[in-house]
Amino acid sequence: MSLPDTGRPLPDDEAARLLLSVLRAELCGDTFHMHMDDAVSEETISQMLSLSKRHDLSHLAANYLLRRPLSDELETEAKMLKAAAQYRYFQQTRVLSAVSDLFEKHGIDFIPLKGSVLRRLYLAPWMRSCSDIDILVHEEEIARALELCETELGMKRVFHGTHDYKLRYKEKVTVELHFRLLEDDAVNGASRILSECWRYAVGETRCKKLTAEMFYLYHICHMAKHFEYGGCGIRFFMDLWLLDHKTTFDREKRDALLQKAGLLGFAGKAREISEKWFSGTETEGTEHIERFIVQSGSFGRMSKNVSIGKHKKGGAFGYVKSRVFVPYDYLCILYPSLKKHRALTPVYEVVRWFRFIKPGSRAHTLAELNHLMKDSDTDAITVLKDMGLL
Repeated sequence: MSLPDTGRPLPDDEAARLLLSVLRAELCGDTFHMHMDDAVSEETISQMLSLSKRHDLSHLAANYLLRRPLSDELETEAKMLKAAAQYRYFQQTRVLSAVSDLFEKHGIDFIPLKGSVLRRLYLAPWMRSCSDIDILVHEEEIARALELCETELGMKRVFHGTHDYKLRYKEKVTVELHFRLLEDDAVNGASRILSECWRYAVGETRCKKLTAEMFYLYHICHMAKHFEYGGCGIRFFMDLWLLDHKTTFDREKRDALLQKAGLLGFAGKAREISEKWFSGTETEGTEHIERFIVQSGSFGRMSKNVSIGKHKKGGAFGYVKSRVFVPYDYLCILYPSLKKHRALTPVYEVVRWFRFIKPGSRAHTLAELNHLMKDSDTDAITVLKDMGLL
């Protein structure tokens, strides 16, 4: 198997080079990149598959490999990966349809988000993997929407965050019901712009969609948030390339929104990388950012997350303080009853601390403390500075 040319991919990691080549072929349907011989070992192919799993892209690697001669072991694995992705797509589509019908029936306006929208841009919708289904409803409708999902669809509430609720369907499909698009403290306050998103919602039924410019902004904000949290996977850059090449929008309106959110520079740098990887555009000086992206996987690494947090909070003490003590408004989202008893804020702070040591969170908390005691990852901080986020 020879290595197809992707422009200027990572020069020192053969598995990463191969993965980017494969993804470009799958993204573009580009037959020029389909030549293979024995130049690449099965060990490298296995390493490429392993890397693709960290980015939730193994089904695309599998789809590519199944068109080539493989060993029996690799062929079996590739078939299983592709079938699993197609099954997950089928299940998620069925659940999204059920939730859509439910909200239409009961008069709840909603906006599908992220992958359920982006997958329409891929050559086949199953090719865009989604870990869950994301849906936005008005904040004043969130309680009713949750109750309907629980009582009429049998979903179970499993998590309550500061901008969404996580529900689990009987078939193990996860639905995230958002009442805000972004946490208040994320991405330099870009949530202030995203809080106006309903002004940019269009559609004649209860199911709305964001205008192309606002959806683009939301995607960039989501990318920036993942950079701040310690890593932004390759899939984000595939999505960005598709938004740039397969959607129609007013560039002036898009850039005005990005400028307002303070993310115009970040968006430009992200586009440089997506064009380099998937269009073969010549770009210099981004190799360290590319390594950060490839090495971090879909959801980043805790070591990078903690290092960035320490830098933003002025050191370890400031980081710990921000994790232990949170603003009153944040607590009210987690514990709505606090709104009627503000004097009990210290009590609710202590109650929140138990979230750190409950069985499902204890290992995460210990790992976070371990990374806190180590030296900061200066490379991660450099990447954020170069991306315009610090």
